[in-house]
Amino acid sequence: MPFRSDPTLPTPWPPPELPVDLEGAAQAFASSRPSDTKPTPGAYRRCVELLGHSPASITDAAPAKPGGWVDGVQRRALLARIEHRDLTLVSVIAGCVLNAQLRHREEMLAVVCSTLDHDTVTARAPGVPVMALPEITPWGLPLATDEWIHHTRSALERRTVELAPKTPGHVLGVDGSLPHLQSRGDLVGIVKEALDTDWIADPRLLPVREGWRSPAIRLPAGRTDERTKLSCYLRLHTAGPAQAWGHGLVRIEVYEDGEVDLDAAAAMVYAARGGPSYGDPRWLIQ
Repeated sequence: MPFRSDPTLPTPWPPPELPVDLEGAAQAFASSRPSDTKPTPGAYRRCVELLGHSPASITDAAPAKPGGWVDGVQRRALLARIEHRDLTLVSVIAGCVLNAQLRHREEMLAVVCSTLDHDTVTARAPGVPVMALPEITPWGLPLATDEWIHHTRSALERRTVELAPKTPGHVLGVDGSLPHLQSRGDLVGIVKEALDTDWIADPRLLPVREGWRSPAIRLPAGRTDERTKLSCYLRLHTAGPAQAWGHGLVRIEVYEDGEVDLDAAAAMVYAARGGPSYGDPRWLIQ
């Protein structure tokens, strides 16, 4: 029987009477039934609010003090194949780091396979964690594995954020967009694929010089359980005429009802930016 506190299950579950009286339910709502039969669309175009008219420098802003940086990594290797179905060894780790010291870590290690291969994997590699997915086709299994890895990394990063230490007067930097269901107010999101969003229609409002940000953008909550955010595009390194328009460009997020000022967050990220000797090929947006 499913665990009754599972928030994804309806209540009561299982139904107390079988078969369920769907005809009675239809009659109970007969007076409210619409004349059209097309469901309400589940997504509408997101409307954002521009809170300014020109780029602004953040080099004079007092940077927020970092209390940690949260990020995740994932690694996968093809362990074997059975009847063309991949057996994938997956490692996913999320951690909170400050001054090269690991403050908190969450990790997951598993052989991801099809349910058809679960018994074979456990027999040949006893003691190794196994994640058996319901996908049984060789072409569908890689996609299902990708989805599991993405879901697992997101879950570990959320848990790391929840359990990372809180330091008064300091903020927690998070790789990527801020989670909607997070109750902390000390978070700063750093979105490295900044140009994936087109919330500023006029490219002239995007900063060209390093240490400058775009006008602030208000991102209203899309659902009842979400939080409104403030965001801006920040240039970490000056973009020359021969470089791509996204050169050194990131996007910063804070919660509107949180504890962090947007300029202070942007100044913190700018102060911590990497350089060519950073040791990471992504130094332009680190």
